[in-house]
Parts: sequence; C-alpha cells; structure tokens
Amino acid sequence: MNCNQFIIFVGLLANLQLAVSSDASVETTDIQKIDIYLKFLKDNSVESLGTLNYDKSKKRGLFERSDIEIPPNSVDLCIGTSDLKDHDCFTYLKGGKGIDFNSKAWHIFLDEANEIKRLAVNNEDANENVSTPVVVHSYQRAPVPNLNPDSRKNAPKKAQESGPRKEVVVQKKKVIVKDDDGNEVEKEIEEEVEVEVDDRSWVQKNWMYIVLPLVFFMLLGEEKKQEK
Repeated sequence: MNCNQFIIFVGLLANLQLAVSSDASVETTDIQKIDIYLKFLKDNSVESLGTLNYDKSKKRGLFERSDIEIPPNSVDLCIGTSDLKDHDCFTYLKGGKGIDFNSKAWHIFLDEANEIKRLAVNNEDANENVSTPVVVHSYQRAPVPNLNPDSRKNAPKKAQESGPRKEVVVQKKKVIVKDDDGNEVEKEIEEEVEVEVDDRSWVQKNWMYIVLPLVFFMLLGEEKKQEK
C-alpha cells in the first residue's frame, strides 16, 4: 500500500466514524426519556417505577418497568416524575397490594413542538404483544373565540349589505281551469314561493302604536297645564 492509498483509506475510516456518530446523536435526540417514580404517601418514600421512552420521529412510546416490590401494607400511593412540570403526583392509587401494573395504560399528550407536555395513567386491558401499552395523543389546537369587537359590530352591517333573508313557503292560490266538459271552474292549488323574512323585533314593527299614544298624552298634559 503506497502513501496515496493509505491517505484515502484513513479518510474513508474518518467519514465512516463521523456518519456513525451523527446517526447515534440523531437517535439520542429523537428519544425523550421520562423517569417515573412511585411515592408512598404514608412516609413519603420514593421508589423508581421505570422509564417512559418516547420516540419523536416514530411517535411511539415504550414503558420499561423496573423490578419494584410493593409492600403489602401500602395503602395510598402516587405516580409522579420530576422531568415534567406539575407532575410530582399526577396519578393517585389506593390499595398498593392489589395494584397490577401490567394492566396500566400510559397516555402521552404532546405539545406543538412534539414534546411530552402531560402524562396520564388509567386502567385498560394490556395489549397481547405489549406488556404495558403507551398511547400517544397528538397536539390539537382548540377553537379560538373571536374577541375582536369591531368584527362583531360589523356583522349586522354585512347582513344588511347581503340583502334581506329569504325562505321558501307554501301558499294557496286560486286559478281558473277547464274541466272535462270544457267549462271554466275555479280551483285552489298550492305552490312554493320565495318570500322575504322580516327579522325585525316587535318594537321595531309596532313602534307607531307606542309613540303616537305617548305623544297624544304629552300634548294633552301640556294643554291642561296651560288651562291652569
């Protein structure tokens, strides 16, 4: 092997090592690990329950449970983690002796950045192929209310610009037709017609019946004052 071949060989080894290290770093950054503990509320002692691994690229989770033995006299327990905010005790359990962690299902709730935001645990039938199932819930944006007062003020104007509201109604109509003998007879038929709907309130429709009596009584009162 001459000098040029040796240099090429060393360069290939360096590139291969760089590619392997970069792949390893990508795999590491794509995995989010959450350490889960079990807290005994009677004496506030803590034991490791396991690790919850979430693969961001595949959106899959796996819970690796530790070999923890729960004392038979344990009554009140809680599951928590220090890796997430406000998750010191996010699930409470009663009766430690009868707890079956093989039937627990872990629920992961993601945020906009595809990171774990919230955890939950509930009782579900474990999958046949997975000892402890992990359910991943993607981020969903909630409906945002319209807090712009200008748009709400302009809504009636836009409705007026679009024209009055119309609806189809059935009306009866009398027409003149000829019978079998050729005589003209009057017949009542029904037909569908499109009419404008009056959306005004009762006051808007009948304001004259309110205003005219008020004006009359006001004028009558003024005349009585002048007579006195």
